[in-house]
Amino acid sequence: MVLMLLKLFFPPPFFIKAMSVICVMSLGNVGLSEFRGKHMKYSKFLNVGEKKPIEKKILVSSRTGMLIAYTPSFLVGFVSFGIFPNEDLRFLLVKSTLTFHFFKRILEVLFVHRYSGGMEVESLIPITLSYFTSSVLVIYAQHLAQGLPEPAIDLMYQGLILFLIGISGNLYHHCLLSKLRSNKDTEYKVPKGGLFDLVICPHYLFEILGFLGISLIAQTLYAFSFTAGTTLYLMGRSYVTRRWYLSQFKDFPKDVKALIPCSMLLKLLFPSSFLVKAMSAVPVATLGYVGLSEVRGKHMQYSKFLNVGEKNPIGNRIQVSSRNGMLIAYTPPFLAGAASFGIFPNDDIRFFLVKSILTFHFFKRILEVLFVHRYSGGMEVESLIPITLSYFTSSVFVIYAQHLAQGLPEPAIDLMYPGLMLFLIGISGNLYHHGLLSKLRSDKDTEYKVPKGGLFDLVICPHYLFEILGILGISLTAQTLYALAFSVGTTLYLSGRSYSTRRWYLSHFKDFPKDVKALIPFVF
Repeated sequence: MVLMLLKLFFPPPFFIKAMSVICVMSLGNVGLSEFRGKHMKYSKFLNVGEKKPIEKKILVSSRTGMLIAYTPSFLVGFVSFGIFPNEDLRFLLVKSTLTFHFFKRILEVLFVHRYSGGMEVESLIPITLSYFTSSVLVIYAQHLAQGLPEPAIDLMYQGLILFLIGISGNLYHHCLLSKLRSNKDTEYKVPKGGLFDLVICPHYLFEILGFLGISLIAQTLYAFSFTAGTTLYLMGRSYVTRRWYLSQFKDFPKDVKALIPCSMLLKLLFPSSFLVKAMSAVPVATLGYVGLSEVRGKHMQYSKFLNVGEKNPIGNRIQVSSRNGMLIAYTPPFLAGAASFGIFPNDDIRFFLVKSILTFHFFKRILEVLFVHRYSGGMEVESLIPITLSYFTSSVFVIYAQHLAQGLPEPAIDLMYPGLMLFLIGISGNLYHHGLLSKLRSDKDTEYKVPKGGLFDLVICPHYLFEILGILGISLTAQTLYALAFSVGTTLYLSGRSYSTRRWYLSHFKDFPKDVKALIPFVF
């Protein structure tokens, strides 16, 4: 786990480590205080849980208080462009996104938010200092990282996309809040629209995503710590906000959560038995771990990675040919799918589609093994066994979970036909790129070459990308927790495998284009 973290961020000096701990501890403590009823005194919690009368507190208006809180942090970001003028692209993005975040907050204070009441100065001071010091240290930590080797896993562009999603979602939900009342109206109302029908604080959720985006761009320990601390605080604040709405509005819907729209899953999936819930953790945990192992250099031993990263000599391992290995891996899940038509003959259209596309997926893989793929080398039996068991048990549980869903009310949001369309896109794109790979060499040619055509000019593993889309299509058609978990686990494994594949191509071909990503065009 520690090695994985080292791949995710620049090595921090002792000062940054110490300040990172302080950040998480202090913001985490404030979040815990919110849970316990000791609130930061602004907004609807100005005089909640206080023994002192409000007259004895020093107050400023909420608008003025928020301007004071955000302005120093904005100025820190703005000034950093002059203090550090010639740094790299990552540093420029960190300064830009951080500065823009607080500039947006200032504009919202001036032109969007509808305020009532005041803000206690005793709360204003720590809020202002927290934003200010965290902004300074995020930028300073990035400055200290200049000249160091880049993290092995580059998350800069993924972070930028996540920041844009976060800041857009936050602004949208702030605008919905502002429409609830006029400037002269001080009465609170239950917000509607957007994600407010699922959670009472979607603006906090998107704020967390925005800060997570900044931390992924920065990839420094302090940026991650600030995101973790902010998450802990906003979790506490959103929890008590929901509790406040429940106490103030008798008709407040109890299925509306505080921060994370868990109820969305209830709308998307059939209810799951305890067995299915327990088994759903297995593909996510196991395939996620194998994907992480791929990133760390411990590979499943087949294809180009047959003898990569292994200390034991190849002669000491039991092997089969790659073609036979893949036939062994795909045949049991295909047979499980085919047998399901006889075991469960009279089920509904959704179950019929799930059985059909799952069976067809593995039948296609068998045909590709026999007639499309060009293999070289072998496959280690120690890798073949877990791969075969993973495919087989996952196929069995996808089908069994669908059987258990028979007779239950349909999910409120029906994704069956979008899932079928996504499966067809995934399986077609996967076949097309497998065909391109097969044309690179003849049966007797064992030399690897850089693939071209299709999406190979953008990513080195487009066949994995379309396989993920196909499995996701199956999970959307099924709409069961296990099918979704299998899709997530497959994505984690193939993400790790594609990352190590790109690293392999970079090490073996000097002219391999570095702008070609691993799995997702322009992103990863």
